[in-house]
Amino acid sequence: MNNLIIGDVHADLSSLEELETIFQEIYYSCKEKYNGGKIIFLGDIINHTEKRPHPEVLVFVTKLITDMTKNSEVIVCIGNHESWTDDKSTLDYLKYLNVNLIYHHGTIKIGEKIVYLGHHFLDQSDEHYKDNRFKVKELTEKYDFCLIGHDHKFRQHNEKFINLGSIRRTTFNEVDYGMPKYAKMSTESLKIELCEVKSATPMLDVTSIDEALKHDYRTKLRLVFKSFEEYMKNVNKLPELGKKFFMFKVFHDYIQKVNKVKKEVKKGKSFKEMFGEFLNKEVKNKEVKTLIEENL
Repeated sequence: MNNLIIGDVHADLSSLEELETIFQEIYYSCKEKYNGGKIIFLGDIINHTEKRPHPEVLVFVTKLITDMTKNSEVIVCIGNHESWTDDKSTLDYLKYLNVNLIYHHGTIKIGEKIVYLGHHFLDQSDEHYKDNRFKVKELTEKYDFCLIGHDHKFRQHNEKFINLGSIRRTTFNEVDYGMPKYAKMSTESLKIELCEVKSATPMLDVTSIDEALKHDYRTKLRLVFKSFEEYMKNVNKLPELGKKFFMFKVFHDYIQKVNKVKKEVKKGKSFKEMFGEFLNKEVKNKEVKTLIEENL
């Protein structure tokens, strides 16, 4: 019997068209495969911080969950985006739709096995997000399998422990995460089959307008400028270019280089030496050099 596992969804008003397509791919087109099995959400179904999701988002989530509960057991791990307190959530109403709610972390049974579900970081998360309360080694030893949400990047910590990641790319911090995934799990063996979400809108970095124009509307595209001069040459084209894509952002890579210089200065290096080197190498226009200096 197949069980379906879905990572962070982050449904908001701007994402509903994309999510309709994604759930058509991973559930509606093959829902008979999950009849009698479990459908598990690993947290953050709704994307909001003010605890007041848009009515259209609630309608979307309610219809989706209601359809799923007709033939499957639905389990929702409450994430940080839905939480009011440790035991109250925007999604509390789902328990009246026969949904099993788990607040942040807990366990379920799949067949005869105990599976840990959580929406949190781990001791093996990226340095900035480490949470030593939840140790991969200890959880692996204690449970038959562990499924974690919250971190949007897919990570397989070992054969019994996966962080599934999100089912769509939400911000350009995730541009290097690759295509999102969902998972199918066997009831008998807990064997995991990982599947790419092929209908998720791709997220890309490009470094020129010509490269940007090769992509169609269904793209989340970030245009990276390596120099201020290049940005100034193209700035008038950006408003029209931005209308072409599902999501569009401009990234000033040369500013990051300035910030890197600042960090190195804090380590004890000479500001005059390092900043002068940066200006001479990266900026040729005298007026631009003056502008950068004034804004540091």
